[in-house]
Amino acid sequence: MTVHECYQYVQNRLNKLSTNSGDNVEKFQFVEAFNSVQLMWVEDRFKMDEVNLVRIDELQPILVSLDLKPVLVPDKNYYELPLPSNYFHYKRSVSNTPCQITNWLKKEGDINQLLNDEFWKPSIEWGETICTLVGNKLRIYVDNFSIDSVELLYYRYPRNINMKTAYPDVNNNPTVDIDPEFQGSSLIEILNYTCLLLSGDTADQLNIQLFTQKNQQHT
Repeated sequence: MTVHECYQYVQNRLNKLSTNSGDNVEKFQFVEAFNSVQLMWVEDRFKMDEVNLVRIDELQPILVSLDLKPVLVPDKNYYELPLPSNYFHYKRSVSNTPCQITNWLKKEGDINQLLNDEFWKPSIEWGETICTLVGNKLRIYVDNFSIDSVELLYYRYPRNINMKTAYPDVNNNPTVDIDPEFQGSSLIEILNYTCLLLSGDTADQLNIQLFTQKNQQHT
């Protein structure tokens, strides 16, 4: 479905809901509402239990795998690598030492305790180590071994849609058509919530609040 088809879908649905507001929704209003709902929708899916394979599959379009080169921090027992600019959420990672070891993501506040724990401290023999997210960097701890590269699997931010109009955007750049990357039932769900956000109806706004609350409950 193209961005123009999505726009028409929202207009038709709003008119069908007897709000008579569909034809009054400007393109920029639709774009802003869609992008806001899309980000909330992705966050909701990510926070659901990953044993739900259907939910995992829905996020495949924004799953990225990169092979990155970490840097050993001087006088420290860890390597660091900057997270990509489009990084949204961590999925998993492995380190090449040159054998491959698993990086277990932990809280930075627990590191001192874990490093002194025989079951958790970095071990090339067991093929495991621990890592943390600090600021915009991934930190990977070592113990008498080096890391050549890191394979990082992460969710990127979903691509914002846009529509070509006769007016420039807030940065004074001409707008262009950018179609949504989610399709099928995922896109329809995002569009339906976009309709609720744009309708201004009290009951619909309550549905949006319930959707947001459900999202927060998964944290």
